Amino acid sequence: ALGDDDEVVLRDDNGRDLNLVRHGEPPNNKEVVVEHQARLWWLVDNEYTEGSATVTSGSPTVTGHGTGWTSAMVNRLFYPLGASVTASYTISAVNTSTQTITLSANYGGTTTAFINYSITSSQSERLTLYFSESGLPESVNSESGLTIPFNKGDGRLTGAMSFRSFLYILFENQMYRQTSFTNPALDARLTDDISRVCLNQRCWVIADNVAYLMDRRGIYSFSGSGSEPLSDAIQPMFDGTDSTWKVNWRYANHFHAVHDPQSDTIWFFVCLDGSRYPKHAMVYHLRRQS
Repeated sequence: ALGDDDEVVLRDDNGRDLNLVRHGEPPNNKEVVVEHQARLWWLVDNEYTEGSATVTSGSPTVTGHGTGWTSAMVNRLFYPLGASVTASYTISAVNTSTQTITLSANYGGTTTAFINYSITSSQSERLTLYFSESGLPESVNSESGLTIPFNKGDGRLTGAMSFRSFLYILFENQMYRQTSFTNPALDARLTDDISRVCLNQRCWVIADNVAYLMDRRGIYSFSGSGSEPLSDAIQPMFDGTDSTWKVNWRYANHFHAVHDPQSDTIWFFVCLDGSRYPKHAMVYHLRRQS
């Protein structure tokens, strides 16, 4: 007899694990995975911007400097000057030893020795979230995803947070509350939520049924119906007016938060100097509310 904690593998008529064979592998271009209501969600496309690139007008060859380009970048898009621009080229080949990529078409811009760039997916793909079937976390239909309508003011998709029966989809400048009944690709509803947002997927934690997040305006709490600022006492560090300590937003993608239940504190790790990775923290005490 099966106990309450025993797991039963669901199989098809040929005895194969449905979780693995009903669909293909989960997408490999998403860097955030979130569990919500018996589904796994994949979102936030990898965006590679390390180093610089040499581009030559009329040539499909691009040479990297200080880059770590890999073969996984084939079929992704090369954006000269960054993914915020519209011009892009599909990558048809990558030579990892020489750090050169071959574009599917000749570069049509001006020859430049060192140019900023981005390697990522199309704008539509960057706004698409994929989800598993309910109860089958590895069964993902890559042909059926939830695409968020483009809104220039939203900024970049940064993550998602499962909180109080809702999936909150986080952008640089907006937060959406997502609800669905049976199939998110067909019946999902998006609602504009609070005006506060979140820097990245690692900058939120949930403690005692309250969410604590950090954006460029500071640290705040979110109960599901409204937000409350928590960092007013150290606000000059966020807006750059503190004479000693200033948040270095250049490396905001490495900022992160950690809840320590033993000390009843939440640590928000940030860069306050030229260091690439955080070695300082702003600490909020839950019980003292300070």
